[in-house]
This record gives sequence, structure tokens and C-alpha cells, in this order.
Amino acid sequence: MLSSGHGTDSKPFFLIEHSNGLCCCRLQTVGKNRVTALCGQLPYAQIELQLNKEARVLGILDLEIRPLLKPEQPDVPAELAAHWRPLALRMDETKLGHLLRTARLRMGLSFREASAMSIRVATEMGDKQYYAAPGSLSDYEARDVPPRHVHKAITLCAIYGLQFSTFLKSIGIGLDDAGREPIPDRLLPRKVAAAPRRIANEADDPTENGFLGHLLRQSGQVPFFLRESLSDLSGLTNLSLHDFFWVGGESNPLHPLLINGLLVIVNRHRKKPIYSRSKPLWQQPVYVLLRRNGTYICGCCSLENGTLMIHPFSSNYQPQEQLRNHDDAEVVGEIVTIARTL
Repeated sequence: MLSSGHGTDSKPFFLIEHSNGLCCCRLQTVGKNRVTALCGQLPYAQIELQLNKEARVLGILDLEIRPLLKPEQPDVPAELAAHWRPLALRMDETKLGHLLRTARLRMGLSFREASAMSIRVATEMGDKQYYAAPGSLSDYEARDVPPRHVHKAITLCAIYGLQFSTFLKSIGIGLDDAGREPIPDRLLPRKVAAAPRRIANEADDPTENGFLGHLLRQSGQVPFFLRESLSDLSGLTNLSLHDFFWVGGESNPLHPLLINGLLVIVNRHRKKPIYSRSKPLWQQPVYVLLRRNGTYICGCCSLENGTLMIHPFSSNYQPQEQLRNHDDAEVVGEIVTIARTL
């Protein structure tokens, strides 16, 4: 998916690793096996990187889940804004101590900061054994000795961004001969699913037709971490199906954050539209409106003298629509989370 032509930009977003950490960006080919990370809106220094020596591709981004509750101002670290010299990556991170040190520095964490993050892990898991003291974190790196309890290993992988299989490989445990059976339902905190109903006609399968089939084809498998994190992402404690809206059929959305959108979560208690002419586009609240004819609108809007003013931010010209509040349309709620393909 990376173009081989000189000066050609990549369409997808890549997750790459270099000597200064991780970077999520588009890539431009600048020579044989050499690329530079592109960011047109932030002042990152454009550094040439040699693939598989000074940088390695970890994956391609295909889905974005963006909370809109508290938009944060992007901050470019000073060491990445100024010109810096890339170093060769060490590809054989086989020792635990070096693996943990590299991962911690890549995340930009001190021992105290990493230990503070482990407190949150222990709190979320409800078990103090997940806590790792600063001294313990230092010993794991210096002595090259793994923790005695699996709780600490899970914490290390969580706060350092390590795959559990990589951690096990660094301590001499291979997964090649491990079983490939799924975890039994009795070991998971969920109700056992009923036996699947036999579908006589595949054309009637809801997973093949309609918006659900389109959603599954676009996003693939639903990320497992969403199982318990939707409340944190949306700020809503008791989510219901009425809070989810399908936006994947919109070909020309009124807001750039809705381009390639799939699903949005709506806070139906926020019905008073707010629009500030002094804030940038990405800080403007986005709302879902319901017209009297049963169709929906997603975009920025304001309430002026009883009239809902729709503010389009589209690449194509669209006239500003005016709707009488509660007569022509009403505000369903404010969009607090967006899921879209990249």
C-alpha cells in the first residue's frame, strides 16, 4: 500500500516505529527504500527514514474511534519539531531487560510515571497485584528477570504497549506449540449464547444485507477493547441502542469528521446547540437533527431566534439550511463519539 514512485504520498495511515518512538502518519517515498513521515497540519520535522533499518512499519490504520467530549489541542514535542538524526533500530529485542527499557522510553515514561499508570490498571482490574512499584520496574530492566506473578506481566504489556506474545518470547516461552482452542464460555463473564438459528435463505441474513452487513464489511471484527470502554469513550454511563446512529450511508457529509463515518454515539440530553465562531472546526460540537419527514441531519448548527441554522463544512458547496425549531426539525442530541474508516 506504499507507492514505489518517488515523491508519491501514501493514501492510508501507517503506524511506524523509529528511534524517537511511534508515529501515526502518511508516508512519502523519497528514494529507494527511503520514506519520510508527512503531517501537513502540524510542524513535525520531515526526516528521511530507511525502512527496516531506521524505521519499521507496525501496521496500517483502518478504523478511528474519536471521542468528542473534550477536544484536545495537539502538542508537538520540541525534540520532534526540530531536525533530529534517526538511529538504527535494534531488531533482535530478545532480552527482557532491553525490551522493557526500549518500550518504556518509546512511550516517554519514567519509572514513577509508569508506576502511576499501573495504579490505574490495578484499580480497573480490582486487584492490587497488578500494581508495579517504581523499584520493581527498575529491577525488571536491570536484572533482566521477569516478574513472578502474571498480573505484573499483564501490567507491563498494558502500560508499555507490548504484545503479550513478545513478552513471553523474551523470557523464553514460545507459543508455537500452544493450543488454539477458543476460551470456553464458562470462563468468560458473559451469558452463554443460544444455539444459532438455521437460516434457510442466505439472502435473508441481516449480516449480509443492510447497514449491519456494510458495517461488518467496512470495519471487520469489532475491537475487543470496546467491550468495556464505550462508557469512557462517550461519557454515557447507561448506553442503549437509541444512542447509536448509523451514518455510513452519507455520501457528502456536512462535517469532515463524518467522512467515511460508520457509527456515532449521541448524548440525547444535550439538545441545545452551541456554535462558536471563534473556535476551530475540530472544536465545534456536532449534532444529530430529525426532520419532520423522518430524515436525519448530522452537522454543526446554532439556534438563532427560534431557527436552527445548519453550518455546512463540506468540500462541495452546500447552501446553509434554515429550519424552524420544533416545527421543521428538532435536535436529537450531540454527537460524543465517532467511528469511521480511514
